[in-house]
Amino acid sequence: MRKTIPAKNIIALLLFAGTLLAFVVCASNIVMPKRYELGANWGAFTAEEPNSMDVVLFGSSMAYCNVIPAVIWEDSGLTTYIMAGPEQTPAVTYYYVKEMFRTQHPSAVLVESSCIHYTQATGRDAIKVNLGYMPYDAVRLEATFLAAPPEQRLGLIFPLYNYHDRWSELTQDDYRLGLRGYAKDPLAGYHFLSESEPQDAPRQRRIEQEPEDYAANLSWLLKIAALCQQEGSRCIFYISGSYAYFEENYLAELAGSLTADTGAEFINCMADLEQMELDPARDFYDILHFNYAGAIKFSHYLSDKLTEMGVTPQRPFNDPQQWQSNIEHFHNLVLEAEG
Repeated sequence: MRKTIPAKNIIALLLFAGTLLAFVVCASNIVMPKRYELGANWGAFTAEEPNSMDVVLFGSSMAYCNVIPAVIWEDSGLTTYIMAGPEQTPAVTYYYVKEMFRTQHPSAVLVESSCIHYTQATGRDAIKVNLGYMPYDAVRLEATFLAAPPEQRLGLIFPLYNYHDRWSELTQDDYRLGLRGYAKDPLAGYHFLSESEPQDAPRQRRIEQEPEDYAANLSWLLKIAALCQQEGSRCIFYISGSYAYFEENYLAELAGSLTADTGAEFINCMADLEQMELDPARDFYDILHFNYAGAIKFSHYLSDKLTEMGVTPQRPFNDPQQWQSNIEHFHNLVLEAEG
């Protein structure tokens, strides 16, 4: 005769499993290094009010080092956030956009598209950061299996595996942020750079990429365009201003591939470098990234460009006091940098 498991045993088992899961989640949040800058700042992003952003930008360091949301807001009133990550591949960017749509539905999604030239190895080491700080949900699990190399998956599924050796170095901030969560980021995803490296002249970027890598990366960018169309947001691919340029035919082919029958748009910011009035002796952190002085000029340019394209503020209920505070915070950083 088949024995029936008593209901109290089932309840006890479920309570034990729930308690164990809660402990693992809390412990993982505590031991993970706290992330305030250099991209992948999901903790601060999820602290923002739902549907409070007009524009969200994605990509690699050329997004989070080169664009200042506070400047764009001061210019145009557009509430902007940068949800980029270091060496972010198009596959990871797709899942960032997908995760973003769980809480935000911006008028425009901007994707810095230099990542199209990444090889299969590019970003492999950054996967731990790019996916490890995403909210732990179905989107992250999908990204873990479809955008991360097999050897990284265990640590992404069980963060304690990656960071179990940090117990002895934990600080009060680790416990406080791990249990309570992050505050809003006054820089809205921007990473402030103050040092400068003079540039001689623009140089062409070398592309060492197999055709299958280009095709795979392109397919992920096209998936981003389709997702934006499905969610009712404009998809704008752009190439950031820098002192390293792509060959014109390469960009023309890319622009055609990304905009043909997708509803997406494309901006080659490199074509407007003179318009930005950049100072090669003072405005660059390195050949790819602006320091704050160059980022201010590029942000003014991008703000004007978005306005010309008809991207206008749609969030009149936003708290202007928060964004005014963001501007003041940025200006204080500038004053500190300039001594």
